[in-house]
Amino acid sequence: MLINKKIISKNKDIIREANLPDYEKTYKNFSWGLAEKELAILSNRKLNIAHIAIDRHLETYRKNKIALYYLSENNLCEQYTFAQISEASNRFANVLVKH
Repeated sequence: MLINKKIISKNKDIIREANLPDYEKTYKNFSWGLAEKELAILSNRKLNIAHIAIDRHLETYRKNKIALYYLSENNLCEQYTFAQISEASNRFANVLVKH
């Protein structure tokens, strides 16, 4: 099934606030050693991807920033902030613990 996807254009304000405003510069300067230091690796050497992707932003200015844009098959666009994703994730985790 083909979906008529909308193209999101980035204006100068969005680019200025982007997490990765200059891909080429980031690519040229990338180091796995530096990336490992930025990742929140737990003391048991396990990676907590939920913390890295969502939770660490809850105590920063990003808490209420859009973390996810979702375009459904019906071309409905939904937006979720870091706080909303964390809340939904915690609710689901509580369901799993209960059962």
